[in-house]
Amino acid sequence: MNSTLKLHHLILRLCAVLVCALAVSQGIQASTPRLDVISPTRVDAGATNVTVTLSGTSFANDDKVFVNNVDTAIQTQSGTSLTIAIPDNMLATAGVLTFEVRATDTTVSVTRTLVVRDPAKINAQASMLTLAASYGDKAAPGSMIALFGTHLATSSGPASSFPLPTTINGTQVFLDGEAMQLLYVGDDTGGFGQINFILPDNLTAGSKEVLVLASDGFTTLGTVVIEDQAPGVFTLDQTGTGLPIGITTTDGLNYSLIWDQNFAPTPITVGPVETPTYLTLFGTGWRHRTALSAVTVMINGVAAEVTYCAEQPDFPGLDQLNLIIPSSLAGAGSVTVTITIDGKTANPTTITLQ
Repeated sequence: MNSTLKLHHLILRLCAVLVCALAVSQGIQASTPRLDVISPTRVDAGATNVTVTLSGTSFANDDKVFVNNVDTAIQTQSGTSLTIAIPDNMLATAGVLTFEVRATDTTVSVTRTLVVRDPAKINAQASMLTLAASYGDKAAPGSMIALFGTHLATSSGPASSFPLPTTINGTQVFLDGEAMQLLYVGDDTGGFGQINFILPDNLTAGSKEVLVLASDGFTTLGTVVIEDQAPGVFTLDQTGTGLPIGITTTDGLNYSLIWDQNFAPTPITVGPVETPTYLTLFGTGWRHRTALSAVTVMINGVAAEVTYCAEQPDFPGLDQLNLIIPSSLAGAGSVTVTITIDGKTANPTTITLQ
C-alpha cells in the first residue's frame, strides 16, 4: 500500500529509548450513571420526530438527560435504557448533539454524540478501515486503526499532546456515538486522505459503523469488523511485511535496534542458553489475549519462549511482545517470525540471525 502512516515515526522514536518494563494496567472506575451507546448516532438535517434511545447501566428514576446542555424530557426509563424525543429545532441544521445523563448526586455519565448531517455533504464513497500494523481487515478492542478515504479532513496534522485529542484540525471520528482518540488526520493530498485512531477497549465483537465528520461538514461512513484478537506487527517499511519494528537486549539494561542508520536489517547475535538474546516486537490488536499460554511464536519453525504479551504502557494502542530467541537458531540467517495469539495469526515478519 503506497501510503505513509505517521504513527510509525512516533513508534520508531519510542523504540530508540524504550525500556522493556512490564505494563501494569490500572482499572478506571466507571461513572454513575453509565452511558454506553445511543441510537441512532446520525440523522440528516431537517429530520423531525426523532426519538433517541440511550443504553447503559445504573440509570435512576430521577436522572436527567441533557442534550447540548439542555434538559430534555425523558419518555421512557429503566435501569438500562432511556428514550427521549429530540426537539425538531435541534435538528434543523447540520452539527452535533451531545448527550449525557446527570444524576441528582452530581455524577455525570460520559458524553455520546448524534451527528446531524448536511444532506449536501454526505460522501458517497465509503472509507476503508484496516488494522494499522498489518492492514488486515479485522481489528480488536484497543487497537490502532488506519482509515482511508476522501473528504476526511481539510488539512493534515498529527496529535500534539497526551491524552490524545478527539479533534484534529476540526476532524472528528465517531463509533457508536463515542468520539475516538486521534493520532493523525490527513487531507486528500495525493488522491486520498487518512486518519489514524485508537479503538475503545470495551468494544464487543461484530461489525461497527464509523462516521467521520470533517471541519467543512462532510461526513463519511465506514465499517470496522471487531474480533476478540486481531494481532498485527508493525514493520519498518510500513507495508506489514519484511523487517519488524523491534529491539533486542541480553541484560535488560542495554537495548539495540534491529536496523541500521540506512534502515537495513542489523543481524541479531543469538546468545547461548545461559545468556539468551531477548527480542521485543511491537504491534497492535493483541492486548486482550486470554493467557500467555495462548501465545505462540515460531521462528523458522522453531518455537520461541514468550515472556510478555500485552499492551505497551507508554503509547496508546501500542502492544508489545517479548520473546527469547532459541539458541539453536544461531547463524540461521534470514528467518521468518510468525506470531499466533488465541488462534489468530499476525502478519509474518523477517529478521536476520547470526
